[in-house]
Amino acid sequence: MFKDTPESLAKSEIELVSQVATSENRHKKTNKTGIEDFLHQLPDVVGLSHLRWDFVYQRPQHLLSRFTHYGRLFFIEEPVFTDTQAPYLHTSSRGENLVLVVPHLPPRFARRAG
Repeated sequence: MFKDTPESLAKSEIELVSQVATSENRHKKTNKTGIEDFLHQLPDVVGLSHLRWDFVYQRPQHLLSRFTHYGRLFFIEEPVFTDTQAPYLHTSSRGENLVLVVPHLPPRFARRAG
């Protein structure tokens, strides 16, 4: 009845590959646009780190600083134990959209060894 020839099979395979490639390209374009839309509507980002922002520029700072192009970044460092009666947060600006947050805690909040 229907007999496939090598030529017709090759043509069918080429058409199939073309359809798949077109579909993948369409998906990539849509995905890229979706990512750009997401970044432009990005809510505030909060980064928690055991590193100090100003100590040395490493991967956490490198990756998180990219978010400052699209919105605010609050970089929270590990706490500092000081002679204070009540805990408080010290905030400082490090460029546009970057807020550095350092918790200052009284000594009684420190973890005791042993």
